[in-house]
Amino acid sequence: MKKLTCFLLLLCLLLSPVMVWAANTPVKNGTVQDQAGMFREEALASLEQAAQGPLYTFYILTIDSLQGEDPFDYTTRVFNEWGLQNNEILLLISSQDRRIEMNLVSEELQRSARSFYGGGDVGELIGRLTEEYFIPAAKEGDFAQASLNLMNAVHELAAEDAEAVQPASVPDPEPEAPAADPEPQAGDMSPAETSADVDKKPLIPPLSQWNWTLIAIVLTSVVLAWILLYGMILKIQWSKLRSRANQLLIEVSHANEELKPYVGLVQGQTEKLVNQLNELVTLLLIDLGKLQQDMEAKILFIRLLALRQGIRKGRLTVANCQAVFEKIYPEIVRVGETERQVTRKVEDLSGKLEAAQSTVQRLAEKHSFPLTCMTEELTELEAELSRVRDLKVFDPLRASEAAAGLTQPMEKAFKEAEELPQWLNKYNAFPQTLSECRQELERWINEHCLKLVGIDPYSKLDEAQRNMEPLSAELRVGNMPNIRQISGRMDELLAEALEMTKRHAYLRGKNQEDIRFIKQKIAEFAKVEADLEQILSDLREAFVKEHWVDLAVSLEAAKRMMQDTAVQLPNVIKLTDDDHQHFEEARLKLDEMLQWLDGVDQISSHCQSISMQLNEAMDDLRTVVNESWKQFMESAQLARNEKLIFLEGAGPDETYPIIYPMFQKLKSMLHTTPYSLQELERHVREFSGRIDDFVIHVEFVLGEKNYALEAISFMESSFQSAVARTRRKIRVRKYEKNYRNILYEVNNLMASGFYMDAAEKVNEVQYLIDEMDNEYQRKLYSERTAASSSSWGSSSSETSIWGSSSSRKPSGSSIWGYGSSRNTSGSSTRDSSSSQNTSGGSSWSSTSSRNTSGGSTWGSSSSANKSGGSSWGSGSNNNNKSGGSNW
Repeated sequence: MKKLTCFLLLLCLLLSPVMVWAANTPVKNGTVQDQAGMFREEALASLEQAAQGPLYTFYILTIDSLQGEDPFDYTTRVFNEWGLQNNEILLLISSQDRRIEMNLVSEELQRSARSFYGGGDVGELIGRLTEEYFIPAAKEGDFAQASLNLMNAVHELAAEDAEAVQPASVPDPEPEAPAADPEPQAGDMSPAETSADVDKKPLIPPLSQWNWTLIAIVLTSVVLAWILLYGMILKIQWSKLRSRANQLLIEVSHANEELKPYVGLVQGQTEKLVNQLNELVTLLLIDLGKLQQDMEAKILFIRLLALRQGIRKGRLTVANCQAVFEKIYPEIVRVGETERQVTRKVEDLSGKLEAAQSTVQRLAEKHSFPLTCMTEELTELEAELSRVRDLKVFDPLRASEAAAGLTQPMEKAFKEAEELPQWLNKYNAFPQTLSECRQELERWINEHCLKLVGIDPYSKLDEAQRNMEPLSAELRVGNMPNIRQISGRMDELLAEALEMTKRHAYLRGKNQEDIRFIKQKIAEFAKVEADLEQILSDLREAFVKEHWVDLAVSLEAAKRMMQDTAVQLPNVIKLTDDDHQHFEEARLKLDEMLQWLDGVDQISSHCQSISMQLNEAMDDLRTVVNESWKQFMESAQLARNEKLIFLEGAGPDETYPIIYPMFQKLKSMLHTTPYSLQELERHVREFSGRIDDFVIHVEFVLGEKNYALEAISFMESSFQSAVARTRRKIRVRKYEKNYRNILYEVNNLMASGFYMDAAEKVNEVQYLIDEMDNEYQRKLYSERTAASSSSWGSSSSETSIWGSSSSRKPSGSSIWGYGSSRNTSGSSTRDSSSSQNTSGGSSWSSTSSRNTSGGSTWGSSSSANKSGGSSWGSGSNNNNKSGGSNW
């Protein structure tokens, strides 16, 4: 597949010049080919119909750009390659070059042009045709109409000339077919024409003249070179693959050497793993050895198929072996590494075991303790460690697991052996600790004059002392869990004894402080009660019962709580005095009293808050009523001042009889007690809602009126401006009459209150303005068209003709614009027959310019090509020198 691809690419490279040369000319397809998209779709049918004339047929071609090629050379080449005949004309339009070029060979049409314009060079005459009939519409951007104008002018010119040459006695003659061009004679060719024809030979000869033998030799050489190069590449790949296989074989052999010491010597899990790895390594050695043997065979580099197959097979084998080796080699390494790790682990565990045994033995001798539990535990660990040593020799994997399981117990035994001296020291120091705790208790008791009523801290100390005997027994046998438990309990007992004594002292002071606070609150409540009674009395007079009944209930509850507090306080004082010291019992009653006092404070704050809220609500209602009434009066006055007309009878005069009674009723309710907030709020909402609706309606109607007035003012100004702008060109009386009629209807609508209808009606003035502007623009356009028709014919042109042989090839161009122009044109003959090519062109712009245009003839037929064209634009192009104004 790769060989076929390379061959096709080489063939495409060899033939690419031919394909590029043939792609420059578009394929002939119909009479109108709009490749540049310059025509409207709806105009294509008209162009195709106009192209089919009674005497001549036009072929229109639009392109984006000539890409620097001479317009005459391009149109002549397209004319010849399309095989156009004597009665066919090629019309070329270039969008980016702004160029129009017309190419033809008909002698009859050339004579018609000379007769119409009174003689002159054919190229210049063609340029004048394009200038007069194509340029005006092209300047407006309508290229379809420009082409229609030019084709119709040529058809009319040809028809007039045909009627003039018909016999006078023959009525309505049929148009004659164009005369066939005479066959070229050998004597008609000049030396200049012959040399020019030789110079214009195509760069690439036709296929019939190619040297196919040489091409075959070149292609064969290229194929052989490709085979040799590809074979060498495969040979290099073969060598690299062989080196890679040898390297892998060496690595597998080294792994096999690492595994050999364990084959047949291990047991259990290690034996199973080693056997599996040994089988896989053996298979790898066999496969790689066979591959190495196959790759040692000599294969010529020109045997492409054998090399490719060998490389593909070798790569697959090496890849498979590499994947298997990468999977098993870590396991081989793990076997050896596990044995080394187990050896180090066993040595570490042995060291810790020996240290723990030495510590336990030393403690037993020092304190004459048997330490039975610790000794038995160490003996069991020693047996387990001995089993690990045995497994290490024959089953390293299983030995590694056993050593990992033995690590934590060994760490625990070693740590307990190190902690045992600390517990012995703590046991020996406990009597001193107990004595210090007893002294601390006595200090608190004496300092705060405590009688320890209801508590017994000394019993805690005695219980801690009784635990010393069980702790001693556990220390003798070395039972560390029980040692920790008993010792912890002894510490807790000492802490509890000290803590209950400290709390007793704290409650003695705290209870006295709270008793003083409660006495103060009882004394202050008399004044608070009087204030609350006054608040409740005011609320009873100002509001209905539903607003203050809950406050009355809460106030009675506060009174009861204060009475209960005053009754129970003497008993609490007795419980907490120095003679009784029932601090815990007194504390419970004091906490309850404090909760009652908090409730009384909350009730007091709630009563004051409710009173304030009710009074603020009444003030807010009075403010809303007054503000709403003020807003109503302001909106009513605004409506009267603006002379607003309300269509739905919702004006100030209609609304006032409804709003005023509601206002008077609310004023009466706000001055009559007791108040009911719910009823007042309902009436105030209704009152303010009606006023809000009225205010919104007034603002809406006022907005409609202002909008209508702004629209009327704007349209009046726009219409007066339009009249002032257009009255010099058009008659504006009819528009003014319609305008007055519209204003009459608008004023009637405004007087009736139909403001939005008036705004919509006044918009009809815009239609009058648009009609005035359209009529004004049409008037200006007609004047400009008339001015253009009278100005383009006033320019003068001068043409000079030059040639290089006895055959004359005229070419000319002219400038359309508001200034004068000087055109210089030239042509040269290069033809292998008696054909004559004529080229003419013109530029349209609003500037003056100096154009240089040339044309040449070439071909193998007896036709004579005449070509003329025009360029449109306001800038400089090629050798154009221009200045003036744009159109």
